[in-house]
Amino acid sequence: MLATLGFIITGLCFGIFAYTFNSLVVHKLKLKVSTFSLAYYALALALVTWGICAAIGGNELLKRSVIVGDAFLLIGTLCMLNVWLDKRRKTWLWLAALVSILLLYARVAYFSPTPALRGGILIFNTQTTVAVVVGLLFTIIWLPINLRVAKQVTQKIGQKDMNTIYSSMYVTATAAVLIFLAARRIVTVVLSFVAIGICFVMLIGSNILLAKIADGHHGK
Repeated sequence: MLATLGFIITGLCFGIFAYTFNSLVVHKLKLKVSTFSLAYYALALALVTWGICAAIGGNELLKRSVIVGDAFLLIGTLCMLNVWLDKRRKTWLWLAALVSILLLYARVAYFSPTPALRGGILIFNTQTTVAVVVGLLFTIIWLPINLRVAKQVTQKIGQKDMNTIYSSMYVTATAAVLIFLAARRIVTVVLSFVAIGICFVMLIGSNILLAKIADGHHGK
């Protein structure tokens, strides 16, 4: 039950963040980063999938849910890369898609997931190699692009001073994700999830605030 609630609530936070960013920030500021929101919708789907499968239970279903979640993560990563790559470098996106397919194949064929429910909490027992690869995806792709978008947004509304605060939320959320990936104890999983949830509730609030500032900025 705890796993189901944790994953679904956090997944909803990702989904609401994606929706508010796209509807309140991207459209108002006319930013060309629409796939940024799609990346977080993909993460939301991954977490909701894990939550539903944790509620149903069964080792085989849990294993398959991890693979599905990894696929959503890779799709989200491609969406993130699309934000960064301009039209002249879209060939790299196709290369990244091919690499993603190979990574997913390796996950299925050589690094089969071994998740387990303990005390109502889903422990992924992620192999070190897989944890390192996922960690690198978040630290060298997701985090830099998050920071780039944060800077772009705050500059667009003429509030450069907000960039440090806005960016720190993404940094903290990324750190919590990395802790979650390495977690082997129930308390670590719970605390990392709470930290991720808090960060994204704050980011949702930031989207609302940024939209109001943008309205005031354009109204002058």
